[in-house]
Amino acid sequence: MNNKVFKIYRSRRICIPAASLLVLASSFSCKEAMYESIPYSPQERGEAVSIGAPSDALWIKAGETLRPTLVLEYENGETAKVLASDIGWSIGDPSVAVGEAAGIKGLVPGTTMVKAAAGESSADFTLTVKDGKSTTGITAALTEEHIYSKGHYLDRNSVIQGFDITGKGDLYYMQIAGSDYHNLAVIRTKPNKGDYITDNSNVMYFKYFGHGTNFAVEEAADGDYIWIGSYGSKNSSGEYWNSQTIARVKYEPGKTVTPDMCDTHFYIGARKEIHPALDVENDVLAVYYPGENASRCVRLYSLSDAMALPPTAVTLQSVSYGGNASSDPEMSVSPEVNVKDLRMLTSLSEISFQGQAAATGPDEISYYDWQGFDLSDGLLYWLEGEGSTSGSLAYLTVMDCYGNTIEDRTAVAAASDKTAVASLGITSTGFMEAEGVKVHNGHLYIGFASRDAVNDKDRRRANVLLYDQVK
Repeated sequence: MNNKVFKIYRSRRICIPAASLLVLASSFSCKEAMYESIPYSPQERGEAVSIGAPSDALWIKAGETLRPTLVLEYENGETAKVLASDIGWSIGDPSVAVGEAAGIKGLVPGTTMVKAAAGESSADFTLTVKDGKSTTGITAALTEEHIYSKGHYLDRNSVIQGFDITGKGDLYYMQIAGSDYHNLAVIRTKPNKGDYITDNSNVMYFKYFGHGTNFAVEEAADGDYIWIGSYGSKNSSGEYWNSQTIARVKYEPGKTVTPDMCDTHFYIGARKEIHPALDVENDVLAVYYPGENASRCVRLYSLSDAMALPPTAVTLQSVSYGGNASSDPEMSVSPEVNVKDLRMLTSLSEISFQGQAAATGPDEISYYDWQGFDLSDGLLYWLEGEGSTSGSLAYLTVMDCYGNTIEDRTAVAAASDKTAVASLGITSTGFMEAEGVKVHNGHLYIGFASRDAVNDKDRRRANVLLYDQVK
């Protein structure tokens, strides 16, 4: 018996006839039929030879039950998700958590080892039980120590959409290029803690890609790669939204690229407004997309398996581009694109929660505009907020990779602290729009676009605040 266990499951391809792909795409909801959990069934597939999940870290609130759907690989090479109730669970410390019919119940805050077993295969996890309170430090009053970078005036006088940080210490910002809505500018710079600066010496333009709500930087042997929603479409206001693929593009300052110039696109079916996040250390690609019934969805895949997919030609839904400030004539086309079709993989997990249209009050998740997400070590960090001179707001919710809330939705104190942001030289107006969240080297980073019409000629500047992340 092959008893191999993967820390992160390397999912295999699901064989789907090519002619069926577009039919499948049009009918999938957030939890697609091909991803439904099924009981452990060795009689049909042989014994399980591996057990996998998006992370070897599991998280749960005290008093709640965790029901992770694990991915099994069988002797015949097939893969399937299996309900937590069909897995055998062994708990190292029964005072912290206990196994029950539906999964694992958290008892008191603490950490224990957990073993999942199916047949002769098993996998070890670290289970952390939390009390639901935020541990990120975002409730603290803003001080000088929180400033990772401030006061960058970038390529245009427009707010940033997000940021990322590399192991080399580079800081990447993304912004819509002013009134040239068709362009997204990605600027590579370094952190700044001093006075206001202008820094746009390294800029690359992404033309007709979309809104750039979330992006990620991958450090590779041959350079940095930008992961970004692509094949966006122009709306009646001239703005670009509704990206249909995710592009992986090598960063080359001074270059302008359009989606058709990119060699690598990832596709999840007939969805619009999709955005990526990466957890490279755990080999996970996360893809956000709007689901049915005003829901928000995030699907997790093995990053290495996604990269290994062969190119497949698909025809996208119609996109409109050009005209307005663009040098191209206005056009509407349904492009045929070679993609890495993620529908050919078994996803690691799916997350679903209410979207903005379903939120009925400011105490609910998604009530404010979505401002970015990140994934790290089995946790998803979801940021929302709004910037205003009359009072800015930002909220962070931490979920596990199955969509359970682990740390309750918590206000970021710095966003609404007009006195502190003024005294630290960020803005005298209090305009602090949350724009991006990242977890890097054990710390939490939150981006803010500031705006100061009193002392800074109404310039929009990019800022990043640093918080300790205590798990």
